[in-house]
Amino acid sequence: MERFCGALQPAIRSQRFPYASLDRHVTEIAQLTQIKIIYNVHEELSLKLPRGAVAGLFSDLSYPSCVLLPPHVKAAPAANILAGITTALATRFGVTVTIARAFMRNAKIEQWGKVRRVDSTEGDTMRAIDMGHQEKPPSPIIANNAQMFTNIHIWRSQPIVTD
Repeated sequence: MERFCGALQPAIRSQRFPYASLDRHVTEIAQLTQIKIIYNVHEELSLKLPRGAVAGLFSDLSYPSCVLLPPHVKAAPAANILAGITTALATRFGVTVTIARAFMRNAKIEQWGKVRRVDSTEGDTMRAIDMGHQEKPPSPIIANNAQMFTNIHIWRSQPIVTD
């Protein structure tokens, strides 16, 4: 449930009966989806802003279904990645590893942070785990793991923090 708070939280209008609000929200989304499909009005009923061109994107004619999105880094690969690439190239081209290593000595690899599929109406975006910002866990988990609160249930009392 914590993973979907961003999408579901605005739909909850009652703290006393949250599931009624969630049921209504899911029903409305399903109805809108059916209307979009039946009458072919995806753009008109879309609740999201249209995706425009992103500064720094890269597309190749060899792969028309995908575009690469920033962040973008061009750097020498790590030693373990370079060893794997060298071995794969040696196997693919039928040369020894030392010859492949000589060609890969000054290699630079471009790393992109995101790949977006553009061949569908959804436009799925896949993010690289090593690039971009790191998502942090929700703050209640951090608070519960870091400290244990006592007297928190008593109104107007100071919570006593114990480690």
